Amino acid sequence: KKVDMGVPASETLAKKNANTSIEEGMKEMELMAAKAREHGIKVRAGVQVAFGCAYEGKIEQSKVVSMSRRFLAMGIDELSLSDSAGLGNPQLIRRIVQEVLPMAGNVPVVLHLHDTRGQGLANLLSALKSGITSFDTSFGGLGGCPFIQTAKGNIATEDTANMLHEMGINTGVDVARIAELSRKMEM
Repeated sequence: KKVDMGVPASETLAKKNANTSIEEGMKEMELMAAKAREHGIKVRAGVQVAFGCAYEGKIEQSKVVSMSRRFLAMGIDELSLSDSAGLGNPQLIRRIVQEVLPMAGNVPVVLHLHDTRGQGLANLLSALKSGITSFDTSFGGLGGCPFIQTAKGNIATEDTANMLHEMGINTGVDVARIAELSRKMEM
């Protein structure tokens, strides 16, 4: 009932990940989004390596904004901004979110954050303060990207929920049960 797809904001990663250019990927996305809508399937699409690329380094904010605008013009149901390489920092997250969020209007914006340099929760807090309320997490911080060797896993569900609960924000996540599951997965 729902598909999730993205295009890297890095030509190098676009080639390594899907053997396309950014432009080819965006054109494929337009076709796939239209096909999904024809079949009543919701579309979540977004910009991968929106906050930095392990191969190319800094990603221009204007590129992330332009790609986001194109995704929104496709009539997507959710927009995702991904820190696939985990190179974002709180100030960069804030700047990009504050430019993209108003442009998205009623389309929810979701952040996909990795914890490569231990800044995942700080980046989440910056995004939260900038108006983002949806985040991808994984129990135990599992994940990563096979095409980005240095990318550690996603921000951990249990750490995220615990921090938010401590801040008085109820996530509906049972932190003790998720932590228990994470411990089992370590064995």
